Amino acid sequence: METLHFAGIAIFVVLAPFVVIALVFVGLITLTAAVEKRLVWPYVPEASAAAGSMPGLNAYAQVAGSAATEMGFVWIGAFGDGKGKLYKLRYNFFLSPERDIVALVGNGTMASVPSQSTWLYSLLEDGRAVATVDSQSAVETDLTGLTNSALAAGVGFYALVMAHRRRTAACAVRPFSPTDPLGELRAFRQSRTERLCALGEASFLDAGRAAWRYTGKGAARLAVRQYFMGLRRSFLPDKIRPAENSARR
Repeated sequence: METLHFAGIAIFVVLAPFVVIALVFVGLITLTAAVEKRLVWPYVPEASAAAGSMPGLNAYAQVAGSAATEMGFVWIGAFGDGKGKLYKLRYNFFLSPERDIVALVGNGTMASVPSQSTWLYSLLEDGRAVATVDSQSAVETDLTGLTNSALAAGVGFYALVMAHRRRTAACAVRPFSPTDPLGELRAFRQSRTERLCALGEASFLDAGRAAWRYTGKGAARLAVRQYFMGLRRSFLPDKIRPAENSARR
């Protein structure tokens, strides 16, 4: 019995620090999510962006943009971030020649911390979406289940597109409009936020339903999911495989 007692103490001593770290991490994410104001569509056209809020293209964005052009993607426009003065970011949107992918290449700083990521989005006929990103910080945690996201960390633009197309190969992809692809992406984000609020995970902050915030329940669920997904990805990277039409989180 003494041996078992000491073994139990030893296990507790080893695991306790990890449990404390997890609780602190989840607590900080929960608190941040519960107080942070979010925008359904945070992208501000370059012409309307505040002076000094949009940096120039860095090397990462230049390489990604060149690769997109070589693959036949059409540049849609440059946008800033409307979430506030701490977000000094430039987003360049591109549309694939097949109109199955909208690509977003971002670079800049968030609270003076350098940031650079690429997002690829495809809309499905069933109202869901598939997203593939190249950095952990860019992964969207969607509590509604409407977005099937995967991380292909550190790959170039071409490899990211190939990975994304492997994921959408078995899906009924709805082509983006040739005239207003961003309007369709914005409509998806609006419907996703509406669903989030209907589930009690978030609430709108204005009559126009443009700004929103996680509820306490939503913030806690977001924090737990982000923590365990990040932990899992540090040991087992996402498998880039075909997504299902009924996109799963």
